[in-house]
Amino acid sequence: IGLTPNYIVENPKQINGIDVQAIKPLQSSIPIALNGVGNDVFNAEKILILKGYALETADNTLDEKTCEFLRLYQQEKGVEATGILDEATQKALNAELDALRLSVDKQYAKARELLSLLKY
Repeated sequence: IGLTPNYIVENPKQINGIDVQAIKPLQSSIPIALNGVGNDVFNAEKILILKGYALETADNTLDEKTCEFLRLYQQEKGVEATGILDEATQKALNAELDALRLSVDKQYAKARELLSLLKY
């Protein structure tokens, strides 16, 4: 006994051991510079890892290596390449996170698709 789904969609998969759904959108109101710490740094590092940047692990610290990869990412996205986790960089990383969720989590993607069909 239970529900029978109308749409069968595969379960989300982890990428490089990272659960994309566990990554929170970045929301710091102040820029985070070298040696800054916090959840936004941790989540930014995870996004960079998923995008193929060679960070070994997400460790909550915006160290020199993370700053360097952040600069490379900023150059790629046409954002001022400062190595600082500023508002423009957070916005770009949040867009990456949304795209990753849509590509990896088919349940989330299908739910967004179906919800977009609703008329309010």
